[in-house]
Amino acid sequence: MLDDTFRDIALSISAAVGGPYHPGSLNYPGEPVYDLGGSIIDPGTPYGVDVHVQVDDVTEDMRADADFQERDVRLLILGPDTLDAVPTVSVTAGPFSGQLYSIRSVSRDTLGFAWECRGRAIG
Repeated sequence: MLDDTFRDIALSISAAVGGPYHPGSLNYPGEPVYDLGGSIIDPGTPYGVDVHVQVDDVTEDMRADADFQERDVRLLILGPDTLDAVPTVSVTAGPFSGQLYSIRSVSRDTLGFAWECRGRAIG
């Protein structure tokens, strides 16, 4: 697919020049198991998915959202086939290494090879 080609090109250029895409992880809480009464009997096992992340300034559209806060950032995430607002995003290398973000909104970027998210710094 063309989106895979664009993603591979972005990662190759990023690796050659030291950014803007850096290793990171999507951190999922796990799938809870419920009993017949609807109570959680097992919270599930947390797991991570390796990705590459670019941290950038938010767009004007992101600023216009009623939920926007000044600590929000734009996250461009390469890797997963699907993405929702469930996981947190941790950046594990580069200038934002050690940062953790919640995902506030998710959409596909214009070329379809990355996920464009509004992230909110945690902590």
